[in-house]
Amino acid sequence: MTLINSPVQRETAIIYRRRPLVIVAHPRYLEIREKKRRDSVMIPYDQIYELALRKRFNAQQAEKKAAKKARRATIHAA
Repeated sequence: MTLINSPVQRETAIIYRRRPLVIVAHPRYLEIREKKRRDSVMIPYDQIYELALRKRFNAQQAEKKAAKKARRATIHAA
């Protein structure tokens, strides 16, 4: 894999408020902004990873809860 040593800017296919989003990958963080706008949001890679893990965990917990609820409904209906 290639290391990010200097900022790399890319336009995404995602449209937000009728403007494409632009990302700038820095060595330690990701910068996100709307195209032709100066205001940007910077977030470290470790926080992005933690957010993704948290979202996956919450989805798994919701699936387990739904399966448990479905099993209980089947048991009580019988």
